[in-house]
This record gives sequence, C-alpha cells and structure tokens, in this order.
Amino acid sequence: MSTKLRQRRVESDDTTEKHLDVDYDDSKKYGKDSTPSQRSPKAHQIALVTLCTIATFVTFYKIWNPDEVVFDEVHFGKFAGYYLKRTYYFDVHPPLAKLMIAGAGYLLGFDGHYDFANIGDNYLDHQVPYIGLRALPATLNVLCVALVYLIMKESGYSLAICVLSASMYIFDNAMVTQNRLILLDSMLLIFMLATMYTYIQFRKMRHLPFSSGWWFWLLSTGVCMAFTVSVKMVGLFLVALIGFSVIYDLWILLDIKRGLSMDQFMKHFYARAFSLIIVPIGIYLFWFYIHFAILNESGPGDSFMSSRFQDTLKNSPLKMSALEIHYGDEITLKHKDTNAFLHSHDLHYPLRYEDGRVSSKGQQVTGVMESNDNCFWRIKAATNGEGDNEEGPRLVKNGDVIQLEHVVTGTDLLTHDVASPWMPTNEEVTTVPVGTRYTETLFKIIFDDDDQDTLETHMTSFRLIHEDTKVAIWTHNKKLPDWGLEQLEVNGNKNAVENTNYWAAQEIRGKNASELNADKTVKEVGSMPFIKKFLELQGRMISHNAGLTKPHPYQSTPITWPFMIRGVSYWSQESTRSQIYLTGNLFGWYLSVGGIAVFAGIMLADVLARRRGIDPIEEPVRHRVLQSSGFFFAAWALHYFPFFIMGRSLFLHHYLPAATINYLLLGAMYQFIFVDGIDSPVSFLSQKSKTTRLTSMKAEVSWKVYVAVGITLLCQLAMFIFLAPLTYGTPMTLEQVQSHQLLNGWKLQYGKNSYARTQGSAPHFSAGLSETEGLIESSDNVIEMSVLPPKWVDIVDEVDEALDVVKDKITKLEAMHRKHLLPGFDDRTSDEAAIDNLTSEITGEFYRIKRDIQRIRVGSNDSDQEDMLARNIQTSLATKVQDVSSSFRKQQSSYLQKMQGQENRKADILGIESALSNEAAELLLDEDAQVGFTESQLAVMESNNVSIDQREREVNQIAKSIHQLAEIFRDLQSLVIDQGSMLDRIDFNIEQTNLQVKDAVVQLDKGSNYQNKTRKRKLMLLLILFIMLLIVILIVKPKKKN
Repeated sequence: MSTKLRQRRVESDDTTEKHLDVDYDDSKKYGKDSTPSQRSPKAHQIALVTLCTIATFVTFYKIWNPDEVVFDEVHFGKFAGYYLKRTYYFDVHPPLAKLMIAGAGYLLGFDGHYDFANIGDNYLDHQVPYIGLRALPATLNVLCVALVYLIMKESGYSLAICVLSASMYIFDNAMVTQNRLILLDSMLLIFMLATMYTYIQFRKMRHLPFSSGWWFWLLSTGVCMAFTVSVKMVGLFLVALIGFSVIYDLWILLDIKRGLSMDQFMKHFYARAFSLIIVPIGIYLFWFYIHFAILNESGPGDSFMSSRFQDTLKNSPLKMSALEIHYGDEITLKHKDTNAFLHSHDLHYPLRYEDGRVSSKGQQVTGVMESNDNCFWRIKAATNGEGDNEEGPRLVKNGDVIQLEHVVTGTDLLTHDVASPWMPTNEEVTTVPVGTRYTETLFKIIFDDDDQDTLETHMTSFRLIHEDTKVAIWTHNKKLPDWGLEQLEVNGNKNAVENTNYWAAQEIRGKNASELNADKTVKEVGSMPFIKKFLELQGRMISHNAGLTKPHPYQSTPITWPFMIRGVSYWSQESTRSQIYLTGNLFGWYLSVGGIAVFAGIMLADVLARRRGIDPIEEPVRHRVLQSSGFFFAAWALHYFPFFIMGRSLFLHHYLPAATINYLLLGAMYQFIFVDGIDSPVSFLSQKSKTTRLTSMKAEVSWKVYVAVGITLLCQLAMFIFLAPLTYGTPMTLEQVQSHQLLNGWKLQYGKNSYARTQGSAPHFSAGLSETEGLIESSDNVIEMSVLPPKWVDIVDEVDEALDVVKDKITKLEAMHRKHLLPGFDDRTSDEAAIDNLTSEITGEFYRIKRDIQRIRVGSNDSDQEDMLARNIQTSLATKVQDVSSSFRKQQSSYLQKMQGQENRKADILGIESALSNEAAELLLDEDAQVGFTESQLAVMESNNVSIDQREREVNQIAKSIHQLAEIFRDLQSLVIDQGSMLDRIDFNIEQTNLQVKDAVVQLDKGSNYQNKTRKRKLMLLLILFIMLLIVILIVKPKKKN
C-alpha cells in the first residue's frame, strides 16, 4: 500500500478498471511469484493440523478434573438424563444441544439414573461417565479452532494472520473453561462459525449462480443457521446477520447495471428464501418433533404446560385426577394466570370509593390464593328463571350458557355496567339473590381447546363470557384495600379474548378423583397437533426466558464484558484452594477492543478523506475491508449490542460468541496494518466473465508481520498460562489466589475480597447463572449461586432465634405477673410455681446466649479481617442481649414493688380482722359463760376461724414466694454482673478493633502501592511497549512501488 495519497479523478470513464473481487480459478489468484510458505495449500494444511493438535492438548488437559458436578452441569446433565428416561422436562433453550449430550450419554452407557442433583456431587460415586460427556463439547471446541482458521483463510488473509486469529482463540481462558464442561456453548459456537464459513464460501461462488457448488454452500448456510438457533435462542442474532447480508446481496443484484432481468432476479430471491427461510424452519421444527417424540412420560416439566399438553403424556397425574363435571356439581374455579380461586363472602363493596366513584354496594367477589368453603360454586344450566335444573345429571359442554351460584351465600354470580374498584374501564363483578336479574347472571363457557367437548377438572381451560355485556370474568395481582381483606380484585375484562382470561375447575365437592379413577389404571393418552404443542412450548420458552430478572451476585452488564470487570465462580474446593473461575484472556480481550477501535477509526478516516477527494486506501484494499472486516464487525455488533436492551439477568458467558468473532476482526486489522496489499481477487469467475478487466493485487508479507504476530501470541500465551489455574482448577496457595485477582471485580474464592469458606468440596452456587434458574427454582430444584457465609453466621442465627424465644417467654411471664397480682382467695401455688419455672428458664437462656456469643471469637480464626468482623458481630449481639435483659430487669423490679405493696395492704387488713375476731370471741365467751352459745353465734365463730386459717395460709404462701423471688433476683444479679463484664470486654475489643483497623489500613495502603508498582504498572508498561513497537513497524515499513 502506498504511503502517498493519490488524488481521485472526479470525471467518470467507462474504461476505468474496476475491482470486482473475482478470479478465474484458484490456481491463478496468487500469481506466479507466490512464496510457498505463505500461499501454498500445503503450508495451510500443516498450520491447521498443528493448531488443532495444540487445541486438543489445551482443551483436553486434565479434563477429568474435577470429578465433581461443576456449574451448569447440574442442569444440562440432568436434562440429558431426562431424555434417556423419556421424562418430560422444561427448559428455555431449544433441544438440539441437549439431545447431542443425551446421545453421547446413550453411547457411553449412561441411563440417566443420576439426576445431577447438586454442584460438588462426586461423579465416581454415582458411576457417571462424565469424561466422555465432557469430551463432546471439548471436541467441538477443537473444531471451532479449525473453523476460525478456515474462515480467515477463505476470506483471503495471509497464513500468519490465520494462525494469529486461531491461536488467540486457542489460548483464551474463557473459551477453554466454558467448552470443556457439559454445557451448551461449544455447540452454539461451532454452528455459528460453521454458518459464517459456509456463507463466505457461498459469497465466493456468487459469480457462478445456480451451479452445484453455489447450491451446496447456500443450503449448507441454511442448515448450519438452523442448527445454531436450535441450540440457543441467541442464534437469532446470527439469523439477523445472514438476513442483512442477503438483503444487501439482493439489493446489488437488483441494480439494472448487473444486467439481470426480473425473472432472473426472482430466481435468486426464491433460491435464497427456500434455502435460508424454509429449510431452517423445517430443521428447527424437526428437533422439536424429536423432542416431543422422546419425552412422552410425565415429568417435572408438566406444571409449565397446559392441561391439554399434559394430557398427551403417559402417567400424567393431572389426567388421573380429572373428573367430568355435571350440572349441579359444586366446584372451585382457579385462574390460570394468577392461580387465585374465585371467591365470595357476605362483605359488600363500599358505596363510594376513595376516588369518588360509586359502586353498586353489592356482595364482594374476589380472588384468594387458598381454597375454602367460600370458593365453591354450583354450576347451573340456564333455565329461564324457572329455578333449579331438573334434567338430571348432564355433562357441561363447550359453548353452554350457565349460571354460577355461590353455595355459602346462595347468590348468583353477576357482572354489570358498573366500574370495578381498581379499573374503571372494567365491570364490577358481584352476586345477587337467586332468581333475580336473570339475564345478567348468564355466562357462556368457551373452552381454550375447540377440539375438547366436555368440561373436566384440571384438564379444561375456559373463559366465562358474560352473555349481556360480552366481558370475561378476570382477575389480576392487585389487591383490594382493607375493606376487601386485601384479596385480589375480580372484574369483567372488556378485552374478552385476552390470554389471561382462562380459568380451570379444580375440585368437585363430594367426589374423590383417586377413588373414582382407581379402576382406570391406564387412562387413554390424549392427542394434540404437533404445531400446537410447538407453539405452546415456544411461547413458554420466550416468556420464562424474559422473566429471568432475579438479581444475582455474579450477574454483570454488557458494558463490562469486553473489559472483563467481573467473572463467574464455577467451582471451588477449600482443602486445596482449587477453583474454576470464568474469565477471558485479559490481553486478548483488551487487544480485541483495540481492534474494534482501529476498524472504526479506519472507516471514519476513509469517509472523511473521500469527502475531500482523497483516496487514502487503494480500491482493492478498501473493498476487502468493507466486505470482510465489515462482515466481522457486523457479526460482533449483532451478537453484543442487543443485550443492552434485554431486561433479564445477564452474565459474562453471554459475550463468548461476540468475543470469538472479535478475534476474526482482530486478524483482519492486523492484515490491514502489517501486510501491504491483499491477495485479490479470491472469488470464482464464470467462463462468461473471463473478458472482464480486473484490478488484481498481491499481498507483500514482510518479516515485520511475523514479528508482530509472534509478540502478540507470546503475550496471549503468557496471560493464558498465568490464568490457567483458574481455568483447570489447579490447587493454589493463599498468596497465589490473591496474585490472580487482577481486577477488583473478580471475586475469587479464598482471596482477599472473599469471605467464602465452602462446606465439603464445592460452593453452593452457580446454577442460578444459567437461563434455567427461574424455571428450576419454581420446581424447587434451584441451587442458589451465592458465596457461602463465614462460620459464625450460624451462631448469629442461633442467638437471634434464642433472643426471640426469650422475648416470647418474657411476654408470657409478664402476663403471669399481671394475673398473679389480681386480688383473689383461690389457691395460687401452681401459678407461683409456673412463674418460678419460667423465670429460671429465662435465666438459663441468657446464660446459653452468653456462651454462644463467646463461641464467635473461638470459631473465627482465619484472618485479621474476619477477626475484626467477628468482633463487630459480638458487639452487635451483646447490645441486643443488653436491651432484652434491661427490659427483663425492669419488669421484675416492677413486679416486686407491686408484690410488696400488696403484702403491706394485706397485712393491714389481716390485722384489723384479727382484732375484730378476738373481740367477738371474748364477747361470745363472756355471754356463753352467762347464757351459753346460740347456733348463730357458733356459725359466726366457725366462719371467723375459717377466714383466719385462710389468711394464714396466704401469708405463708406470700412469704414463700418472696423467698423464691429473692433467690431469683440473686440469680439475676449474677446475670447482670456477667453482662456487665461482657460489655466491658466488648468495649475493650472495640478499642482493640479500632487499633487493628488503623494498622490494617496502613498495611492495605502498603499492599496497594506494591501491587500498583508491580502488576498494573508492568501490564501498562507491556502494553505501551507493544503499541510503540507497532508504531515503529508502521513507520519503517517499506513503500510499495507502483
């Protein structure tokens, strides 16, 4: 490429040579003076075989380690087992990749007996051929290397550039980590690269339309594209890439200057439509047909599908619980979207709502999540107001007009032209007495499945359409205010065809499905057209995939992916400090970002220069950059930017397809910078076009290219080796773990930024990372992907629970105190014993809590940072205990004061009564001495004696209680002293913590300065030197002679 800019001639000349990027045949496209090392097929073959050999070693190295379930193997291994057991499951991904894993398992003799229940489970214990299962994605990863090389070769790039792109992929840690486990990404990448390769081959045959080679590569593109979408839905990004490319191709063919008639153009259009639309759709549907054919047994995925779909599965529990519904049956109705039961009670709507609107003040009809007696409705046929149905048992059919009578209140369901509580546009639903407003209580029952005739519990989804106003009975998740007991609103939806209007009958009162179906051990399996099953499953896949929005500790945003701000922890083992952590090659990913910037800069500079009539880039080179590099850039952009508008949780592994394509673009930029010119043309030319004047060009490859490529690959290899322990799960020391934590966002296990300590051999996380998280969670099989807490967390939970127990007991003791202080003359010995026992229990609980708090420091002996955190936890818990104990002391003190006052009052009363009794006795004795005792006098004396005995017993009991309380308070005094000692120790620990924190800050500053002076500065210096070297090579490169 000449370094001197040449002025563009503005005037047009039909004789000007035009570059058409075509040639006559392969033997002529390089010229006679091509060097064998650069351009001979043998050199490419040797390079390709060598790279595949290296890739095989890198990918299969220690593939047996770890011999435990890693990351999302817990899902995709399980799904393969479902295929082998023919058990229906649900997943958000299309079935092809999982069918491939299941096929490998079948060939290896795996029968699906192990369900990959937990991350960290040992494969050897469960006799799982995990090495063979992992060999499938690993082999595909090696084939990805070959495709990267062939894509660059067929695009016309030099041998050194082909080696560069393929080697950058080989030594990318993220690719090796992801593609040697039982995951889907290697299948996605192999079919994506195969689609790009076949389309490039098709483009090279564009001057030989409708030839056998042209048809072969066009159909191959459609097949590979269908395979890509059949692995993951993100394959649609590749469909967009091919679609845009074909539209551009057809636009060029439509140009009148191409000389094609409209008939010829339509042939091109139909050929592409058939190969790239019809064929891919057929293949995509084929894999779902296989999916349904294999999974014909009821399984964990049943609950995601409609009742009719479940009816097509063998041994469906839903089918076995289905009963036909007759008129007169009392049934419950469940809303399909919210799972709420249709419910009513004797409460009424308020006459006026808060916004001023007026209601009918009718009986409330609501939705509740738990069924009860108020959820039963008697289904009645329309009888023109003549009362109950007298036709005897008759099945309810699709299209019948019915009434629903609320059994408990004896009222009929009704909706009318009154605004609902929350939605003024929808109608209020209420009930009216039986026999009144007849026409407004009629509803037509319309089944979801037109082929179904009879209403059955569980199996039939239907809409209730009001005959008068044509609205559908509907509910949603918004709750009514307090006057509606915070139950869900039910109203009449004016959009009667909405998919959320469907209900299903759940239960028939008085009928037991198990007993009635006991003699039907094998119920007939229902049928459903394949296309309906496919559309239902596809809809569920899309909706559930979009619903995976739950926050996750390892999720990241697309803007951070090219810079690898955050990785993902896949597996770890505490005993050896081994771990597998998903992170790409820092050097390669950052350099690839530079490649994107270079491409954007070249395009912008070229556009600006051409606006000024200057051609900075020779026409063949510009054509290659636009056609080839532009294709790579578009592929990268389409696999990256759509994630910015996705609402679901996203993770680093979503960037792997874009990162792979980025290496293709990086190679193209190296070709542009370091190779003078291009080998052109590279496409094939028909015999008719041999007279076309061509602008041919041969690339000049100098030693500088090999130097630049060599230095780049050495840097890539060095970074790969440095990060290899995180890729292969190699044991490391604490210092090694910390040295590998290159970025602050990397949360390595056992590193300086991690408090994680695993139990057993694997951390309990990572399953949530995949797209199946929300689905498995709803099936109670989710494994939360979170860092395990420190050891003292369990102790904190125990202390909190113990404090809750103490608070409950203190509340109970306070109630007993109030009862005991009430005046009375009954025997309270049992009450006093209960108070004594409960007080002792509370005291014991305080001692146990104290011991638990002391255990925190004993159990926290890992690092200074954890010691500091443990002390803080101790302080927090001690404060909580102090608050509770202070409340307890105040309560006890108040009780004692009240008891003392009561005793003083009783003493005064007993003294007066005793004096009166003595005087009466003396008087009686004197009178008796004179005239003797009468019966009334004897009765008075006996009554007084009983009262005296009763008071004496009470005094003795009070004295005993006071003695017991004294003992209790002595215990409380000891407890308070112990708590004071504890608080003193806590104060001392806080002071020590403050000193140690200051010391830790100093140490962290030293460590930070040390790291900044070593790792980061070295990396920056290395990149600066590398860039300077590239600039020097650009400056000293020889000028091309015209």
